[in-house]
Amino acid sequence: MIKLFSNARFRSVTTLDVSPKTGNVGSIVTIRGKGLARSKRYSLLFEGSKAATFRTTPAGAVPPRLRITIPEVPTNGPKGELGTKITIEVVTGKKGDPTARAEFELQASVTSETRASYLGDQVVVHGRGLLANENYQISLISPGYIPYAAGLMDTGQNGSGKTTIVIPDYVGGGAFQIDLLNRKDVYRALQKPAPFGIMGFSYKSLDAGKPRRSTGGLNCPVQISVPFTNNSSITFLPVVYAIIYNADGQPIQITSSGAGLSPHSTTDVTFCLTNLQKGRYRMGIFATTGTGRVLSKLFSFPLTV
Repeated sequence: MIKLFSNARFRSVTTLDVSPKTGNVGSIVTIRGKGLARSKRYSLLFEGSKAATFRTTPAGAVPPRLRITIPEVPTNGPKGELGTKITIEVVTGKKGDPTARAEFELQASVTSETRASYLGDQVVVHGRGLLANENYQISLISPGYIPYAAGLMDTGQNGSGKTTIVIPDYVGGGAFQIDLLNRKDVYRALQKPAPFGIMGFSYKSLDAGKPRRSTGGLNCPVQISVPFTNNSSITFLPVVYAIIYNADGQPIQITSSGAGLSPHSTTDVTFCLTNLQKGRYRMGIFATTGTGRVLSKLFSFPLTV
């Protein structure tokens, strides 16, 4: 009986362990194992796809500190995004060599290429570990847990998707979360939404060139033209307006350009000033959006009439 167990092939227990046992595509896990063929090259298969290769130790163990990155594979089954059991296997491809298997729970995840943005910015969002060939709604969850629809995402056969969303100007600023909704069966498809910060308006939303003054007719004796570039995906309407201040800094007149700045447009905005006596003034330029949000004073400049 002792002879029967003197051979390590019969004596060893084959094991494979993954740590942590739950994670997302792109996360790193540690692989441990023993009882394998000694000093042989093994392939590590993640749900049947090769994820890594390694050579076992002279004792038939997985090399210490072997780590792999979870590859892009889809989840499956009802609400599979919330957790799908995936098989990890090590094999040599040679008949008779010991193999080992372990289970890993894959969960869906969403990430953005920037962790924070301004209203009107475009943000690229990635979803991974989702169902294959499925459609999802991207939601922005406010600090008060109010969801705002922000875009749609389609996944491919590997369960990954990519899309660009525009941060709408009506959501306000604060610490938001990016969440996914499975549109087919209507349920939240993430255990952990991704944190995302919205910082309100940016002064970079509108770039302005040097104001130009011209003389008009009786109904518009003074015209001020300002070249603007809208760097955001927000329409500024009634867009830009101006306040005239007297020498004491008191507002005495307000006027609107009467035109809109469409997303990513470049155009001149013209203001018509009436009933101004000769003197020195200061002109402040502001902007608003269709939802009534105001971008505080962009800039001001002296004006002599």
